[in-house]
This record gives sequence, structure tokens and C-alpha cells, in this order.
Amino acid sequence: MTAAQDIAHRVEKLVARNGCYRPVDLLVALRRLPVEALEQWRTGAGDPPMVLEDCIAGNPERWVELLCEARDWAEKRGLQAELRVPSSGRHDGPGSRGGSSGGRGRALLAARSPVRQQLLCTEYRRVERGPQMDLFFDNPALIARNELVQALLAGDATAAAQHLTRLDPAGTGHAEQTAAEVLVDALDWQPGQEDPGPALEFVEQHLEPAARTFLTDRADAFLRRYWRELARVLAGRDFDPKRPRLHPSWPAARAGDPAGVIDSIRAERAYWRHAELLARLFDAATALRDLGLMLEAIIELCWRDETVALSCLNRCDNADISRAFDRFCEAEPELPWVLFPAWLALHLPVPEPPSGHAEESTADPHPRTALTAAAALRASPNDIQARLALREPAPALFEHWMKGRE
Repeated sequence: MTAAQDIAHRVEKLVARNGCYRPVDLLVALRRLPVEALEQWRTGAGDPPMVLEDCIAGNPERWVELLCEARDWAEKRGLQAELRVPSSGRHDGPGSRGGSSGGRGRALLAARSPVRQQLLCTEYRRVERGPQMDLFFDNPALIARNELVQALLAGDATAAAQHLTRLDPAGTGHAEQTAAEVLVDALDWQPGQEDPGPALEFVEQHLEPAARTFLTDRADAFLRRYWRELARVLAGRDFDPKRPRLHPSWPAARAGDPAGVIDSIRAERAYWRHAELLARLFDAATALRDLGLMLEAIIELCWRDETVALSCLNRCDNADISRAFDRFCEAEPELPWVLFPAWLALHLPVPEPPSGHAEESTADPHPRTALTAAAALRASPNDIQARLALREPAPALFEHWMKGRE
């Protein structure tokens, strides 16, 4: 048995036993991750909490390679991928709003790299058969349809073409029959290298509707390979505000690849100039529970595009950011919107935006100065110089801070 076959066999056994494949379970089975360390990590032990990858034995490049092989096997078998970043049992305190991390404690860090974080925290589950499959699983037409679905998900063009001929057009319906034909033809499709615009249009306007029609809830699993291929073709392409979807971050987001979104945006020159890229960065960081990156995106957005920043904050499921946002909105008298980053810095440890962003962030230097001063004041609240440093650029914010200490 080859190494790849051994990985496939182990993943298959995990799916049979648990109904799903979790990368951490495979690492335990391979004796690269002690069960005790996994359980300790899940409790959020340590201050700060431990990072799971520190407990994985062996060369990181090798276990990443193994997990990539397992991921590829799971996707070819049509298992449904779901990114699940667990949270510790420790709560953030009273006042937490709803959301993935709100009532259950802080999100746990599996890895320091977005790519490894996504790889470790993505689970793959079998798609349950619907009621019709359970009642009519001996129906030849249904068998032919299910076999075509499996061939499509596996990317097997030869088998898909054969199963397509066995579909009964009368029983399937014209719309589904046409959609199935589009999907089978697309298995041999490759996007153009010169101008990926038509390729993106084909996937969005033709392939995706066909997948929704014929594959229904398994459409995303089928489309993922096309979005990834588009992301590959678009790699290195500069962001064009007039054609915002022709950037690798867009198909990476559609593929459910937040690590790919982050990498492609970080590779963009001066990505912080573009509110749309910052919003994608925020959503990708949210998926991976990367609080530092979420804050970086929000800070820049507050200085550039209030509408986009508010949209991100209104869908934010991080309890700390949401609580700070609620209190900022309730502040009396009302504070200027551009001071929200400084408000955050008074309540959370926020990252300092890279110095290269400064000249692009805002014509008014006071909000950036206030952010730096607020972060220093949070670290040393009794320091007179730190207080003066915040009061000078943001006297109203300083007054709110002083009232909160009374």
C-alpha cells in the first residue's frame, strides 16, 4: 500500500466510524498528535491558550502534506467541507452578543498560519441522503442520477458521460437534464489564461446555476474546483476597482478558502487602499477566527469607507468587537466615526497599522495619532503623559474614557 493509499484508507475508516473526517483525528491516528494534548487544547488551557500545532510531532511540511492528501481524497469522494474553529469553554464575560464565539468563549488557535489554521479546522462530512433516496433507492432512474452526481463530484469525465446517457429525460425534467449536460461538459473545461473575464462569467452565469439546479445542496462541493482554478489563473493579478471580482481573493472566497483570500490580498500592493479587499480580508479573518487580522481590516475601513465598515461590524460575530461597537454607538455625546479604532484600542489589544498605510489612511492625521495614543493609554492608564497624548488629538474620546473610570 502506498503512502497516499494508506492516508485514504485511514480517512475512510474515520468517516465510517465518525460520519465525518476531522484532520486532528487523522493526526491522532498517525501518532503525530497526542490525545491528551488535543483534549487540553480544546479546553483552552494556558494563558494565553496553547496553539495546537505546537503539539504536532514531525516536520510541519510533512504533516501539512499529509493533511492536503487527505483533503483531496475527501473532496473527490464528495464529502461536504465545513470550517469549524472551536472555542474554549471560558466565557468573555457578561454582555456578549450572539455568534459563533459569543456565548462559548474565545476561539482557539490551531495554527499561526492562516493556511494551516484552515487545514486543521476544516471538517468533511457525508451528505445525508434525502427522503426520496431512502424511499426509492432501488429506482433505476434514481440510481443513475446518484451515480452521475458521484462522478461529477469526483471530476470523472468518462464515468459522468456514461451515466448521463442513462438519465431518463422524461423523468428528470428538461431543466435538470440541461443542467446535467452543462456540468458534464464542464468537466473538461479550462479557463482562458489571457483574459479570465469570460471564464469568470461562465462559472457565475452558466456553471453555478446549472450546479444549483442539478446538484442542489452539493453544488458548492462541485464548484469548488472551478473557483480554485480561477484563483490560480488570477494569481498575481493586480486589483482593478472597475472589475473587482477579477482578483484571486474573489474566487478564493467563493471556494471557501479564507487562507487563500488572505494570502492573495496580502500579496496585493497597497491592499489597504481598497475597501472591497478589506471587507474580504475581514470575512476571511472571521472565518479563521483571527482577531488581529479582523481588527486590522476594521481599523483601515473606519478611516476609508464608513458604509463598508458598518456592514462588516453588523455581521461581526466576535463578542469583544461587537461589545465595543455597541458601546461606541451608545456613547453620549456622539463620537466621530473615525475615532472608533481608537475606541477599540482603549478596550482591546489592537495591532498598529503598518507605517506605510499612514499616508493613505486619512487626510486628517488625528485618528491615527489617537489610535496610537489610546493603545499606549490602555497599557499604562495612570501615566500622565499617555493621558495627555490622547487628549490632544481626541479630547471627546478622552472625556469618555475618564468618565468610564469614575
